[in-house]
Amino acid sequence: MRATLALGAMLALAACGGGDGANESPLNDQELSRVIENVAEARPEEKAGPPAPGLSPVRREDLRGGAGAAGCDFSEEGRLLFAASAGDALANVNGAAIHFAASGSMGPSGGFFVTPRFSISIGRLSDAGVAAGASTSWPASLVLTDRGREEGGEVRLEGSWRCGA
Repeated sequence: MRATLALGAMLALAACGGGDGANESPLNDQELSRVIENVAEARPEEKAGPPAPGLSPVRREDLRGGAGAAGCDFSEEGRLLFAASAGDALANVNGAAIHFAASGSMGPSGGFFVTPRFSISIGRLSDAGVAAGASTSWPASLVLTDRGREEGGEVRLEGSWRCGA
């Protein structure tokens, strides 16, 4: 910024020149060359890290044990983003199917699921559930954490947590 202002000031002074209309620069060629080099100095590019974690839809059929396994799932705007049964939990993180292990109990109140790199925490936002057949769903939040990133490694979503058959 300072270099740009300095160059602008020098160019303005050069444009004023002498009273006879000749283009005279207050800088000699060597000084002008140094000013131009300082202004033209390349700026280092900002390094982009790996993409922030993102979830894409899953299929309950891809759970170990198949679609028939009773369990719970998380949906956002009608998209199934996470599914869990007694023996497996599944999410598509950045386009890759990742199987999670339950860390503690899983049930109507939510659950915590882990891999060596990722964790998913799901918790209900309200006790008011909606029953549909053999299952009930509640408003819930999901937090996906990428422990491999120092910054920007967390995604928070709100949707519905459904448990039952």
